[in-house]
Amino acid sequence: MSGRAWWCVAVWALVFWAGGCGELGEPDFGEAPVLEYRSPINAYAGQEVIFDASASYDPDGEIAWYSFDFGDGAQASRSPEPVASHTWSEAGRYTTRVTVIDDAGGKASEFREILIVERGTVAGLRCQESRPWCPAYLVCEQDTFRCVSDRDGDGVRDEDDVCPGVFDEAQRDEDEDGIGDACAEPGYDPESDYCRADGDCPLERVCLDGLCRKKI
Repeated sequence: MSGRAWWCVAVWALVFWAGGCGELGEPDFGEAPVLEYRSPINAYAGQEVIFDASASYDPDGEIAWYSFDFGDGAQASRSPEPVASHTWSEAGRYTTRVTVIDDAGGKASEFREILIVERGTVAGLRCQESRPWCPAYLVCEQDTFRCVSDRDGDGVRDEDDVCPGVFDEAQRDEDEDGIGDACAEPGYDPESDYCRADGDCPLERVCLDGLCRKKI
């Protein structure tokens, strides 16, 4: 066999041997995993924030690891659990990175920016249709995608809340008079929405921006 023929056979054998490795010399990870996760675009300093990547999947296998880098110098976490929480101690803009790794070693990553503000900040905070989350005691206004006041933390903006000082997700108003049943209950005092002079509030409520609000 000529030298050229031997060379061709050697190349063919090498390609055949590496055929299961994708392109020559590169490992075959199969189909890449698909990263899908939920996270807010803004939050308060000191507020626990949840990153949820449980919707991620791998077309030809399964997700083995989830990595969360919160962009503030804290060591990135790596875990088989798809949900992670983090708290930023200082206001600022941070670039976060979430990565999923499948059982074959394939990866998918995404960077997102999160704005951390001091408690009490409302002006300029935004939300998105795909990420409709706002800091505690604010709610995403779907027509303008602004974060607006929700002082009782029940997910209903104060403007639409039938009893804006009392946590009531059901918005109960049996007589349909526009005043929520929670506000009509015996012993309800609108003034109790405001913190006492010493900054104290009734049990299970916390003083924020001069108002007593349900703990979250």
